[in-house]
Amino acid sequence: MHNQSVVMERNPFNRYILIIFIAWTLSIVASLLWNVVQIKQSTLENALVQARVAIAKDITYRRWATMHGGVYVPITDVTPPNPYLDVVEREITTPLGVRLTLMNPAYMTRQVHEIEVRDRGVLGHITSLNPIRPENAADVWETMALKSFEQGNPESSGLYMLDGKQYLRLMVPLVAEKDCLVCHAKQGYKEGEIRGGLSTSIPMDPLVNIENNQSITIILAHGLIWLVGLLGTAWGAKRISQSETQRLSAEDLLRFQRNHDVLTGLYNRAFFEEEMDRLETSRMFPISVIVADIDDLKITNDTHGHPAGDELLKHAARVLKASMRTEDIVGRIGGDEFAILLPLTDAADMSECLQRINETLAAYRTLHNAPTLNLSLGGATAIEGNQPLSDILRRADERMYEEKRARKKNKTDPREPKSLE
Repeated sequence: MHNQSVVMERNPFNRYILIIFIAWTLSIVASLLWNVVQIKQSTLENALVQARVAIAKDITYRRWATMHGGVYVPITDVTPPNPYLDVVEREITTPLGVRLTLMNPAYMTRQVHEIEVRDRGVLGHITSLNPIRPENAADVWETMALKSFEQGNPESSGLYMLDGKQYLRLMVPLVAEKDCLVCHAKQGYKEGEIRGGLSTSIPMDPLVNIENNQSITIILAHGLIWLVGLLGTAWGAKRISQSETQRLSAEDLLRFQRNHDVLTGLYNRAFFEEEMDRLETSRMFPISVIVADIDDLKITNDTHGHPAGDELLKHAARVLKASMRTEDIVGRIGGDEFAILLPLTDAADMSECLQRINETLAAYRTLHNAPTLNLSLGGATAIEGNQPLSDILRRADERMYEEKRARKKNKTDPREPKSLE
């Protein structure tokens, strides 16, 4: 499990997966923001189109009324005579006695605006910097718009709040035409001059409701696309990551098998010899070498079978590994033979190491009920780097066999190491 986690940490594809996830999420978020912005822009454009259509309609019927010099309508409480209209025959009486009043284009526009407010909530206003009717005086926004018309601006628009509601406000200039001068010539206007402005205010609430519904749909759609993409990417990434992990595991296994003995897990002879070559040119002297050999392994194999002999080899490997330092190199260099490289270890320290192996072996035999596990040990030390470590290994091997022969001759199992140089 530990090796598997190490392989996962070494798998560079895991970082690529994270980068892909982040890039995918950022692209979805960017697309979502762009679409939301486009919806908001579309809402404003729709409101602006509605305002332009409303104003175009107002201008059209104003021109019609102007073309005919206004129209006469019955005088009522809703439509009294216009006190600001100073023309001949402002009021007339029909042969049947019906009193009529002349309705000029501005009067008509005001009444149409009142109907639009009642029916659709759309506000309209006629204004001027020099109004005849006080109610037509320009507010701050309208004043700025009228001044911009004088500088050539064809229209002015913007969002504003009124009574807690948001409106899109559009204003266009009213240009003095020839027929308009009948009423407005006395104000000093000339044909083609800007004499005021016509504005309309479109309520944004209905359009914002549509915008919100569209935004919710877009958000849900992007969320679904993000989730599907995330799941698809995760599935594909998992498959690729598993494949990459398996490849790295296989590489690690091959690397381990190249340098280690498969049965005991210790270093093999090839790696051990490479380490001897490396240490010969290092500054790790003095260097000691210990050789260990399992006694009577062949008897165990012949009597109990090779599986029992394999278990004996594993026991020996555990004893030797447990007795060594982390920096010591423990290897299996033959069928029943082990060797240990001890950097920066003189003869005295090596003797202590041999004693430690014997103590560990005695404790291990008792703990694991392995009375047949016996090791013959031998060691040698290279003080300086002027002697090949292969010679030191050979000397340690010879001393190991000396101990083995001595024990067999005496039929005893002394655990005290021989005196070493």
